[in-house]
Amino acid sequence: MVGNIRIPEKETYKIRSTTDYRQFRFIDGNRPVDHAEKIEKSIREIGLLVSPIVCDENMRIIDGQNRFTACRNLGLPVYYVVMENIGDDEIRAINSASKNWTGKNYIHYYAHGSKPIMDYKYFEQLIKAYPWATQRVIAYAIHGDSGFGYVRAVKDGTLKCTTEQYERAVAVLDYVEKFRPYIDGMGGRKENYYFVIAFCHQCARVDNEYLLQKFDKYHGTLEDVTSVDGAIKQVESRIYNYQLRSPREPIDLEHEYKSMMRAKLARKGKE
Repeated sequence: MVGNIRIPEKETYKIRSTTDYRQFRFIDGNRPVDHAEKIEKSIREIGLLVSPIVCDENMRIIDGQNRFTACRNLGLPVYYVVMENIGDDEIRAINSASKNWTGKNYIHYYAHGSKPIMDYKYFEQLIKAYPWATQRVIAYAIHGDSGFGYVRAVKDGTLKCTTEQYERAVAVLDYVEKFRPYIDGMGGRKENYYFVIAFCHQCARVDNEYLLQKFDKYHGTLEDVTSVDGAIKQVESRIYNYQLRSPREPIDLEHEYKSMMRAKLARKGKE
């Protein structure tokens, strides 16, 4: 130990090699094998690059699943080092440091690791069921807030998605999906329009069926936007309130959105 830093024994640094691929195991929840083919191509073109994979004492691959797969597919020796007494947190940290983990990597890890978390399983199911939706839109559908706070929660294992929240998110995203024919063809950040439609679904003053009908008629008037505020103004003025007839009253969507966000923040402050 140097301070609070654990220094591996010298034997750990010894690089070994083998073609006995059966002795290696993958870790549930670790990043998926998704670029082994690129490594194979590089090996064929340049030659074998001796970059050892990292295993624990049980020969579970901590880092290097794609390198291992490429070597196995090509029938080449696998170079590796063994590190003992590695826990789940260290496994996640090693992988994250070697290549930046995406939100999906963290979600997969917590959903399928040694101690699976159901909240993450629900989130992962939503990602798979609605591939067009960004994680921020999904987070909003779950929690009904801005969606920005989910980034830190995803990484530190505190993401929340109860059964009730999951079911609510499904209802929201099913509704938003009806607008895809009108939004997918647009440029700019389509996420902003999906976000606003998700908000409208949860806003009591919005008639959801009416909004869908108006989108069908006037979606061609919408412009590319780079913010949620911009999308709100477009949906308000060019869709929902456009040619509004009595007794239906116009809605100030921007005011409704800000009021909802303030209420959410106030409730969080009291928790």
